[in-house]
Amino acid sequence: MGAPDVYAFIQGLIAEAALLNSDWDLAIRATEDAIPHLRGNRSFRDGWYYNLVLMKVRALVQLGHIEKARLLLDPALEDFDQEADSNGWGMRACSMQVVDGYVSIHERRDPRSEAMFEAGVNACRSASEKGWDNEKVMPRWIEALRSELRAI
Repeated sequence: MGAPDVYAFIQGLIAEAALLNSDWDLAIRATEDAIPHLRGNRSFRDGWYYNLVLMKVRALVQLGHIEKARLLLDPALEDFDQEADSNGWGMRACSMQVVDGYVSIHERRDPRSEAMFEAGVNACRSASEKGWDNEKVMPRWIEALRSELRAI
């Protein structure tokens, strides 16, 4: 782990804090600063790169840039599918599925979007190594997404 990885990690933490405060612009800036530093090391911190992409996608959607969000998410989903099997990233995989459903609901093109979202949530429940009731971050993140979806 070198300086670019650490920088990307810290920028990701800034983006997470920005999302908690609904500061979508700051979340985008922080992820844009971080993502280039991890393009060559997507396995850093069990796929932190993909967390950064998901954070940026969420912020883009909240600012109404749904098409940009989809253009960022789709290649990440393809890349992730190739990497995830070899890394055993169960929780990361379900996060990708949840956000794919989240974006799809905002796109309002696929009547199965809500089912996609819920399938991702159920996959996260199944992938939880601690047991879903002992998870702290994932249930709160999903509830935040649900809250945003109720607002549309």
